[in-house]
Amino acid sequence: MPGTGTPPPPPPPTVVTTTESIEVWGKTRSYVLSVPSTYSAAKSYPLVIAMHGDYGDGPGMRGAFQLDGVAGQDVIVAYPTGTNKSWQLYTPVATDSDVAFLSDLVGALKGKYSIRPTFAFGMSAGAFMANQVACRRPTLFKGIISHSGGAPDEPNDSHGTWGDGFVRCNGQDTGVAAMIIHGTLDTTVPYPSGEYSARYWAKVNGCGSTSAPTTPSPCVKRDGCPGDKPVVYCSIDGLGHNFWSEAPAATWAFVSGL
Repeated sequence: MPGTGTPPPPPPPTVVTTTESIEVWGKTRSYVLSVPSTYSAAKSYPLVIAMHGDYGDGPGMRGAFQLDGVAGQDVIVAYPTGTNKSWQLYTPVATDSDVAFLSDLVGALKGKYSIRPTFAFGMSAGAFMANQVACRRPTLFKGIISHSGGAPDEPNDSHGTWGDGFVRCNGQDTGVAAMIIHGTLDTTVPYPSGEYSARYWAKVNGCGSTSAPTTPSPCVKRDGCPGDKPVVYCSIDGLGHNFWSEAPAATWAFVSGL
């Protein structure tokens, strides 16, 4: 006969997700924030800034890319909304409010939570933005995960070069760890854009010219990179301009390995 006692309460959610905002250059900028439900200031957490593509926003990116599904209680993720549901990629940096927003957002979260290295994940235009900010603010992120995006450029701002035609942003004296994910059937951001992005960070980081298979398959890792600045390229056969099903797990393996 079934018991008649009070059923146990449901388990707590993995994360607590809220809608937040900060003031940047006199404007209110919004983001979705997911924090472990068991957050403890005695523990440090990686922070991942997850950036949407064109016509997207923070809430939509949260719905599409839930890193806590694989990271559980071990990561803090912020999903900011870019200007006009896009990103100011090539606005001169002194007047680029999205660069200011991301910099201020990282600073605000570091002031509130116990955070160890910060990373950026971007999809499409968000991936271009992750590359661009890593170039313009080389110490803001320890690493980037660029999905269906491309390398930095400075068509509207002064810049130098790393050689071989690779842009060197003003003040850029170091690279970042980089995982580049791109589908072979992507026609929105053509496949060579991802290849070029991987070559860019390999050049900046001083990696070798050869690669070796790494996990997850079919990713490859550049040989000869500094230990804290690996470059991983994941060429996904048959994938168009949409999320790779393994992207959250691959992202978490990359982040947690650094």
